[in-house]
Amino acid sequence: MFLFDTVEEMIWVIFKSGIQYVYSDVTFEEYRKFELAESQGKVLNSVVKGHEYEKSPDKVDVTPMVEQINSIKETL
Repeated sequence: MFLFDTVEEMIWVIFKSGIQYVYSDVTFEEYRKFELAESQGKVLNSVVKGHEYEKSPDKVDVTPMVEQINSIKETL
């Protein structure tokens, strides 16, 4: 899961484990490349991870989001 702040040019990436990272100075073009990628992991490693980042000390409970995603997948 991810969120992009167009004003601050920051992307928040939340992994399935609940660990979240905030990457700075990510351009909109880089964000779009990440968002639209067939493999977001590859773009994260090759483009986004080149930026300065901070690991959040807080873990996000992703259970409700994962359940909702799985529910949507079942209807497809």
